[in-house]
Amino acid sequence: MNRKLSTLAIAISAATLLSACNDNNDNRTELQKAQGVWLRTSYGEVVEIDEDYVTQYQVNSQGCIQVSKQNHQQAKNSHFIQVLRVDDTLKVNDDTNISIYSSADKLPDLCNNPIVVKNNTKPSEVFTYFWHTFNDYYAFFDIRALDWQAQYQAYAPLIDDAMADDELFELLAQMVAPLQDAHVYIESDEQEFNVIKPSPILRSAEGQAKSYLRFGFDVDTMDVVESILEEYEDTTISYITTDSLQTFPADDSPKTLIWGKTYDNVGILVINNMAEFHTAPGANEQQHLLAAEQHIERIMLALKDTDGMIIDIRNNLGGEDAIAKVFAKHFNEKESIAFHKRANNRAGLGPQSHHVLATVKHPYLKPVYLLTSQITVSAGEVFAMMMKQLPQVIHVGEETSGAFSDVLRFTLPNGWEIGLSNEVYRNAAGKSFEAIGLQPDVEVPAFSNLSGELQHFASYDYALAALGKQTYSSISVTSFESQVTDLISQSGLPGLAVAIVQNGKMTYSQGFGMANVQGAPVHADTPFYLASVSKTLVGATLAHAVSTGETSVDEPIAPLLPFAINATSALETPITFRHLITHTSGIIDELSTYTCAYYLHETMQSVNNALLGKDICDEQINPDIGTYLSNYLTHSGSTYQQQNFTAQYGYGTGDVYVYSNIATALAAFALEQKLHTPFVELVQSYVFEPLSMHDSHWGVGPTADNVATRFVFLEKDNTLMPMPDYGAITYADGSAISTVNDLARFLIASMNQGKIDQQQALLEDTVLTMLSPQTDTPTPSRDIGYFWELDGDIIHHDGSDPGVMSQLIGDLKHNTGVVLLSNGDDDHQAHEEAMYAIQQLALQLAYSK
Repeated sequence: MNRKLSTLAIAISAATLLSACNDNNDNRTELQKAQGVWLRTSYGEVVEIDEDYVTQYQVNSQGCIQVSKQNHQQAKNSHFIQVLRVDDTLKVNDDTNISIYSSADKLPDLCNNPIVVKNNTKPSEVFTYFWHTFNDYYAFFDIRALDWQAQYQAYAPLIDDAMADDELFELLAQMVAPLQDAHVYIESDEQEFNVIKPSPILRSAEGQAKSYLRFGFDVDTMDVVESILEEYEDTTISYITTDSLQTFPADDSPKTLIWGKTYDNVGILVINNMAEFHTAPGANEQQHLLAAEQHIERIMLALKDTDGMIIDIRNNLGGEDAIAKVFAKHFNEKESIAFHKRANNRAGLGPQSHHVLATVKHPYLKPVYLLTSQITVSAGEVFAMMMKQLPQVIHVGEETSGAFSDVLRFTLPNGWEIGLSNEVYRNAAGKSFEAIGLQPDVEVPAFSNLSGELQHFASYDYALAALGKQTYSSISVTSFESQVTDLISQSGLPGLAVAIVQNGKMTYSQGFGMANVQGAPVHADTPFYLASVSKTLVGATLAHAVSTGETSVDEPIAPLLPFAINATSALETPITFRHLITHTSGIIDELSTYTCAYYLHETMQSVNNALLGKDICDEQINPDIGTYLSNYLTHSGSTYQQQNFTAQYGYGTGDVYVYSNIATALAAFALEQKLHTPFVELVQSYVFEPLSMHDSHWGVGPTADNVATRFVFLEKDNTLMPMPDYGAITYADGSAISTVNDLARFLIASMNQGKIDQQQALLEDTVLTMLSPQTDTPTPSRDIGYFWELDGDIIHHDGSDPGVMSQLIGDLKHNTGVVLLSNGDDDHQAHEEAMYAIQQLALQLAYSK
C-alpha cells in the first residue's frame, strides 16, 4: 500500500481506456466524457471535471480544501492510468489499484467557498478541521478504544490562537497517539509524528538509545533502530552459504531482499518492504511491480529445489498490496480469494473490493515458515494474511502490527499533512485483524538484543529444527579445544575457563592458558573475578529475600539507609529495590567518582593514582561502602553533584534505563541494612551454600593466591602486565569470585526453577521472581529481571573490569548454556575478538548433538 500517492490525484491524471459502449464517432477524450462532479464519500474526495480543467477537493463535515487544479493535458501527462465512465460511476485503474467514484449533481456546498490554505491559519481553525477529519473518516476508534469526542473535550480548551506551531503540533500528536496506528501521522515542514504499537525491537532500541546517557550522549532512537536492522541483516546472512547468497540491492543497505540456501538446503527469503524493487530513481508503481515480478521469479528458480523455506518479513514496513500478491501467488496452488477491503467510517460505507490471489505454473508447495514481528505492518501484513491461508505455511514469531488500511491523506488549513486509516481489510473468511494483528501459529520471540552477538535468531532456529535441520553446525570437543588453543595463542589472551551446560547438565568444563605470572595452568576449578556477572548473584540474593517475605521489591530504600538521598527525583518518586535491580533508579556512575572507587588492597591507594601517577583521587581510599554512598547521594557529601543523577537530563526515578554500578552497590547495602546481616553473608547463605558453590566468595579483601591474576595489555610495550591486587568500594557490583564449575551450577539451577542434581537448591519462587520482567521502562534487552538481561528464552549477563572478561548465557527452552571466564583485557582488541570467537565456538559445542 503506497503511502505517498493520493488515489484521486492519480485517478484524474489518467491515460484513457475506451468504454465498452463507446461511440466510435465520439472523438472526445475519456476525461471530457467524464465531465461532472464525482465523489468518493468515505474517502472525503471530490473531483470536478469540466471542458478544460480537473479540480480536486478534499472535504469533511466542517470544511473543504481545493487540492489541485490542472488542465486536461496536465492531468493526462501526470500518470499512466486508465479512466472508465459507466453511467453514474467512474472507475480509475492506476495499474495497482481500482478506485470507484459516484456521480453527484453538484459540488458539496462547502466546496463552493473552499478554505484557503495558508501558514498563518489560526490554531483553533486547524484544530477544528483536524478533529472533524478524523471524526468523519477514521475507521477504528472503537477497535482501538479511543473516545474521540472525549479527546475533543479534553484538548479543545487547550487551544490558544497565540500558541506556537510546535505547541499545536505536540497537542495534535497527543490526541492521536493513543491509537497506536502505524498509518496515522502528522507532518509539517519541521516535524513528523507517527506512532506504532509497542514492540520489543522498538522498546529495546529506545532503551539502548537512553542508556548512552550514562556517558553523556544523546542518541536518537531511530539511529539505534537502523543499527539493529543492519546487524540483523548480517545475522541473516550468516545462515546462508556464500555461493547461494543474493541481495537486492546488491551493494547498498538496507536491503529490500535477501535470499539463498542454508548449508543443509533450506531456502531463506527476506522481504523487507513491498515497495522498492526498481533501480531507477523515481520509478513509478508499475515499474516497481514489474521489477518485483522479475525478482521473485529469479528467487523461486534459485530456491525451487530446497527442502523447505523460511520467509522472513519481520522487518517488512509495507508498500503495495499488488506487490504482496505478486510474491504470494508463487506459493498458491489454485486461484483463490486473497482478501477483501472496504472503507467504513462515519462518512459512509465504500464499495467492497474483492482481491484474487492468482497462481503460477509451478508454485512452491513444500513447508514454508513465515516469520513476523510486531513491526510487520501494512502490505507486509496483507502478504502474511494471504500466506496464512495456504496449507503449507506455518506462521512463526510474534503478532503483526495490526495496521492494514491504505493511508488516507488530508491537508490541514495551515498546510500540514495528516494521514489516517479509513479502510477495513478482511481475509478470505471475512475476518479483520486490525489492531490485534495476525496471531502466529507458533509464538517465538522475533528479536533479541543478543541476536547479533550470537549470530542466531530464535525464529530461524525454530524453523530449521522443525524441518529436521541443525541450528548450529556440530563441533567435536577435540576441534573445539584445538581452535580455542589457537585463538589464545594468536591473541595473547592469558587464561580462560569454559563450562558447557546441555539439557540441564554440565557436560564439559576445561581451562586454557595461564592463571598467573608463574604460568600455572588454568583449570575448571580456577577461581576468577566475575566483574558484572556478579550482579546476577546480587539479583539471586535479593530475589530470595523477596520470595521469603523478608523484603519487597517495591520497598522504598530511603528509610533503610543511615543517610539521605537528596536528588529531587528520588524525593518525588522514592527509589525502591525494583528501580535498583532494573537500572532505573536515576543514579548515574559519574566517571571520576566511580573510578576512584577502585583501590589497591596492599596500600589503600587509588588504582588511578597508582597506575597513572596522578593525584586524581583521594590519597588514601576509605573502603567503607556506607561512607562512599553517603558522600555520593547526600547534599552534604563530598562527591554529591547533579551529574550523579539522570535528573540532569530531565528524567526522574523509574523514567529511564541507565546502567549503574553504584546503584547495584546501593541495592546490596540497603538489603544488608534491612536484614541486619552483611551482604556477603547473605549471598553465602542464600546462594553459594544451597548450590554447593564451594569455590565462590566475594572479594572484599586481599585476593587469595589461587585466584587467577588479572592482566592488562600495555599497548606501548606490546606486553601483558599483571594488575596489582585491587578491589572496589562498590564491591557488590563486580567483585564476586567463582569458577566455571560453580557458575555452571548457578546457571543450571537458574534454568531449572532452582533445581540441580534432582534437589531444590534455590527456592522455585526465587528463580521465577529473579527471571521475570521487572519494569515497563524500555531497556536495551527485551526485558530485565533481577539484573539478569532477558531476551526471550535467553538469559544472560556479561562483565568486564581491568583484567576480567566474563560471560553467562542460558537458553531456558533447551536448558543449555555457556560460562566463560578470562583474566584477559577487555580493552585490548585482540583479547576482545578472541573472547567473542570462543563464545561462538562454545555455543556451537553446547548445541552440538
